[in-house]
Amino acid sequence: MDARVTRTRSLLRDAMLALLQDGDAHSITAQRIVAQAGVGYATFFRHYPGVDMLLLDVADELMGRLVKQVAPALVRGDVGNAVRSVVEFVDLHRHASAALLVGGGDAVRQEVTARAIRYAEGLDLPFDSSVPRGLAVRVVVGGIITILSWWLTEGLTSSADDVSSLIERLTIRALVTAQT
Repeated sequence: MDARVTRTRSLLRDAMLALLQDGDAHSITAQRIVAQAGVGYATFFRHYPGVDMLLLDVADELMGRLVKQVAPALVRGDVGNAVRSVVEFVDLHRHASAALLVGGGDAVRQEVTARAIRYAEGLDLPFDSSVPRGLAVRVVVGGIITILSWWLTEGLTSSADDVSSLIERLTIRALVTAQT
């Protein structure tokens, strides 16, 4: 990819992340994004057909960072620390996570879930061999996303440790072989 394209997309993603700090993803418009990024309005549409596609690009970038953060624990087979890393990452990126999992609407959440499943399918996770791998991945990813969405909207008083424990109890223990 051309360096200018990479730079412009980075500026637009950074602008989206900054605007998400204010809260409501539905109030973010292309006009607000380009003003924040310092690029022209037409430039936005040369890179993205709409705000939702930029939001999904932000999701891809965040998932890439998350996988890098979680990978060392997964390589060690330490699922407990991997789960804690996921929760800490979501907590650190709370506004963007809320936009992707709750505030962006069903279409954005479904696409984020599908992309998370694809990431997880590429990892060597120690699933119970009596459960079809594709099903285990979908159940674990879906469960994690559901619990994180709950935490971001209703479970605000729960600590990151409490949420990690919920994820382990409700999704991981049932489908991952004991390696923690």
